[in-house]
Amino acid sequence: MRVEVKDLNIVFEGVCILSNLNLTVGEGEAVLITGPSGSGKTTLLRAILGIVPNVIPGSVRGFIKPEPCMIRSKAYYVPQEPWFSVVTPYVWSEILSFTPSQLRLGDVEDMLSAWGMSGYAFRTTYTLSAGELQRLALMVARLSRKEVVLLDEPASHLDSRNAKKVVRMVNVLRNSGTAVIIVDHDVKAWAGLVDKAYVLRNGTLDEDITSYYKEFDRLISELSKPQVQGDAVLEVRVTKYRPPGSRKIVLEDVEFTVRRGEVALVKGPSGSGKTTLLRLLATSVKEPVSGVRTNVIGKLIYVPDNPLLYFTEPTAAKEVGEGGVEKLREFGIVGREFTPITRLSTGERRRVAVASALVRGASIIVMDEPTVGLDIISKVRVLKAIVKAAEEGMAFVIASHDPLVERIANKVVPIHG
Repeated sequence: MRVEVKDLNIVFEGVCILSNLNLTVGEGEAVLITGPSGSGKTTLLRAILGIVPNVIPGSVRGFIKPEPCMIRSKAYYVPQEPWFSVVTPYVWSEILSFTPSQLRLGDVEDMLSAWGMSGYAFRTTYTLSAGELQRLALMVARLSRKEVVLLDEPASHLDSRNAKKVVRMVNVLRNSGTAVIIVDHDVKAWAGLVDKAYVLRNGTLDEDITSYYKEFDRLISELSKPQVQGDAVLEVRVTKYRPPGSRKIVLEDVEFTVRRGEVALVKGPSGSGKTTLLRLLATSVKEPVSGVRTNVIGKLIYVPDNPLLYFTEPTAAKEVGEGGVEKLREFGIVGREFTPITRLSTGERRRVAVASALVRGASIIVMDEPTVGLDIISKVRVLKAIVKAAEEGMAFVIASHDPLVERIANKVVPIHG
C-alpha cells in the first residue's frame, strides 16, 4: 500500500503541532522520521491511522490517501509505550489474535525463541517487562502480514542485541513489499536501510538531517561522571528472589552499595530483571521481602519506566510545584507547563517525571529508563542535571540500556537474568 500525506495541519487547543506537512511512502519503502521530543512525530502516526481526531480530539486539515480508516484496516502500529501494545492476557493469545489464523502454537514458540523469549508462550502479559512487551509487539508486527507497519521508537526498551533484530526485521518487511514508517531518535541504527529520512521540526518535515545532528558529538562530550561521593546511603543484598506465584527465580546473588553523590547503573539484557530490582528497592523500604535485604538512609523516590504511574498531579506545573518550574524550563518544557500531563508526549512526560523527582529533596532516586523517548539534546540536559544533583549529595540507581547513561555512572551493577 502507498501512503500519501499532503498539506496536513493539526492543531490541539490552539497550538499548531503539524503545519502543511507532506509525506509519501511507497510499497516496500522504509521511511525514518526523527526530531525533538514533543515535535509531533507520534501525532503524525496517529493521524495517518485516524486516531487523531477520532479518538484524540484535534483540528485536522489536509489530505491522507487512502483514507485513515482504510489504512488502519491494513496497518499494524507498534506504539512507543509498550504497556499500551497488548490487549489479551497471555503471550500466545496476543500473537494468535493478531496474526493469520493458520499460525500454529509451534510457530509461536519458534518466534519467541528467535527473540530470546523461549518458554514465554503461557506467560501472562501483565508480568512482562517493558522490553519483553516491546519484543512481543514487534513479533506480532512481523507476523501480521499487514501492508503498512508503523513503528514508534521500536527499540527504545531493548538492549543492543535485540535492537539489531528490529533493524533486520524492517529489512525483511521492506523486501516483502510492506511500507514501513519508523519514528526514532537513533538515526545511525537505520543508516543504509531506510529509503528516506526526515527531521520533524516546526511542524513540518525537513530532509536535512545532517544539520540537525551536527552538534551531537559536542553535546555528548560534555557528559561526565559525578566527582563528589560521601557515605553509603543504600545497601542492597538479594540472595534469591522469586515473584509471588512464580516458580522462576528472577534475581539471585545481587549485592551492591551506593554512596551519597554516586550514580549506579543497573545494566543487563532486556528482561533480565532490572525493573524487578528497582521495584524491590522501592517496596522493601516499606515492608520486608523474602530474599531481599536493603538498608536505606534518607528518603527514596522511585520513577518507573511508565511515567504515568509516577504522577500525582494533572499538570507539569502542579507536579513539580512552584520551586520546580525552573527545572521544567531547563528540560525544555516551555509553554506546556499547564497542559494536562495525559496530553504531553512520552518524552515530555518523562522529563516532567525526572524534574519532579529532582526537586522533591530525596536522598536516593531510583529511575527506570529515564532517557527513553528523548532526543539527544533532551537526554544531555537530563543527564547533566542528574550529575549536578549527585554532586550536591543525591544518590542515583538507574536501570538503562542507553550508553549515554553509562557515561555518567560511577559504577555498573550487572544483572544477567
